[in-house]
Amino acid sequence: MFDAAGLRKYWYPVSRMPKNGGTWPTVDDMVQKNQRLVVFTSKSAKEASEGIAYEWRYIVENQCESYCYYYPESRTIQWLERTD
Repeated sequence: MFDAAGLRKYWYPVSRMPKNGGTWPTVDDMVQKNQRLVVFTSKSAKEASEGIAYEWRYIVENQCESYCYYYPESRTIQWLERTD
């Protein structure tokens, strides 16, 4: 779908995505490198097969007041240990 639409050329590659609380590039940096399309999936297998980032490796969401019924795999903000 992304290739057919001509969007692959704007794709921000998974290999460059920050891990373990690393810093994302600025939008300006992404635009200068022509890699400004960030795509996530909720299906982990798509990261290896299609190069689409598995969302729970790269993003966090605010802690739910109780059990996160819809997204039990989402991590709470406490797992992230920043050193900056």
